[in-house]
Amino acid sequence: MSETSVTQFESFKYPPRNEEPGQRSQEHSLRIDKWLWHCRFFKSRSGAARFVASGKVRVNRRPISKSAHALKQGDILTFVRQDAVLVIQVRALGARRGPPPEAKNLYLDLSDSAWQEAPEQLYATG
Repeated sequence: MSETSVTQFESFKYPPRNEEPGQRSQEHSLRIDKWLWHCRFFKSRSGAARFVASGKVRVNRRPISKSAHALKQGDILTFVRQDAVLVIQVRALGARRGPPPEAKNLYLDLSDSAWQEAPEQLYATG
């Protein structure tokens, strides 16, 4: 190797990492099966993964069938549970499967039944 090529390699530096190993990137996302389990739509994460794999879930009007699909805040999910079509907006991703009151804060129900019960909630800011 010539001396100039060696100095080129010595001056090269990797760009700094913005995250620790195992952390998410700046744009936060969460697997859809994990989020559905956090929100208590399913009793187990594997049950949520099977449901998503069946192709019965839409995210932002697109059908998905991969349980690893990344959800982001603001996404709209559409799926059927117990003979009711649910339209859900992701409010937050959540860090754990908490108690039901905490789980309800992760989403906003945009279904027809929610509209009839509390339309003012759909226009709430913040």
